[in-house]
Amino acid sequence: MRRVMAADDDAGGIAPRVFEVDGLVVRPDGNDVSMDRESLNLAEAQLKFKTGVALLKGQYSGLMSAIHADSK
Repeated sequence: MRRVMAADDDAGGIAPRVFEVDGLVVRPDGNDVSMDRESLNLAEAQLKFKTGVALLKGQYSGLMSAIHADSK
């Protein structure tokens, strides 16, 4: 990481990827953060996380049932 950060652009350094996103309103101070968009992204991430946890719990429960049934 230090090598990449210290490297010049000509020496193979990694340039940041900057791209325009349609629909963003830029305020006079240059801030383009939308609380609505960020809240939507947070809700989506929480839903994906909870779904993943529920799936893992189901898999774990099935595995534990198989272990306990096999030991009897």
